[in-house]
Amino acid sequence: MNAPSSDRRIVEQMVLPAALNAIVSVMRKQLALDNGMSPELDRVQILLNHALKEPVENLAPDRVVKIVRRSKRTTIEALAPLFENHPLATQYLTMAYLVAELSQDDVIRVGAASSFSEAWDIMVEVMECVSDKLPEMDEIATVEAKNLRCRLRALGYFA
Repeated sequence: MNAPSSDRRIVEQMVLPAALNAIVSVMRKQLALDNGMSPELDRVQILLNHALKEPVENLAPDRVVKIVRRSKRTTIEALAPLFENHPLATQYLTMAYLVAELSQDDVIRVGAASSFSEAWDIMVEVMECVSDKLPEMDEIATVEAKNLRCRLRALGYFA
């Protein structure tokens, strides 16, 4: 039998899907303004919503409310500088670098069949449309991924 996860650990499981979900939400709004649709982004958002629900699905409702509030607060506080100062593609690339670094350092594990992993794979395909801009975004995103990890660590996450 698995021991119950701590609230901190559950929030960590929610922050990355929440951040990517925020990026996808803005992308979808921009597409709608341009009278466009994206079944891929619709699917990504469904998968990310599922990934956000997974860590809390067997918890008491009062604990879920507390954890969701904490997760939102953490996500907003950590990501605000990134979201306020950089375009969507740089935000996404920053998240990609952060996820890769956390995974490489064995701080997180992304299951191959998880909702987050499937959403991530779709986003990689979607973001190929800006791959020609990657060299100029690469340096910024690398620095921002380090800054984001520091902000998350200062908030008590992904230490």
